[in-house]
Amino acid sequence: MTPGTQRHGETEAEHLRRVEEWLPASRRSWLLGPWRLAGWTTGALPALFGSRAVYGTIAAVETFVDTHYQQQIDHLEREGGQDRLLALLRQCQADELHHRDEAAAMAGQPLPWVLRAWCVVVGTGSAAAVVVARRV
Repeated sequence: MTPGTQRHGETEAEHLRRVEEWLPASRRSWLLGPWRLAGWTTGALPALFGSRAVYGTIAAVETFVDTHYQQQIDHLEREGGQDRLLALLRQCQADELHHRDEAAAMAGQPLPWVLRAWCVVVGTGSAAAVVVARRV
């Protein structure tokens, strides 16, 4: 594990801890188990194809996460949200943008068509997971 990878994992764990402080256990999705498995698979499959595929996948996931955070921020700004929660979401979003940019630089350009297609699948699957989570 590289220092950057370890730092990224620590940042993600901190995001989870801080968001869970805001969300009572009774409001958490029962789909967390399947999401964790999907997340693990989303990371493990590209690892079979090398670091460029891993970094491309991270960039794709973080691109989706940026959009998802922005939707939440926009909603809270429109509807009136707690300032501390908005600050948390903005900080998490900034971290994710850093992860995205770092991973994109490591993946290099241009990405092969197979990796670009995989990244579309990752982004689409992530968006679909959010839709499912909102309905369940």
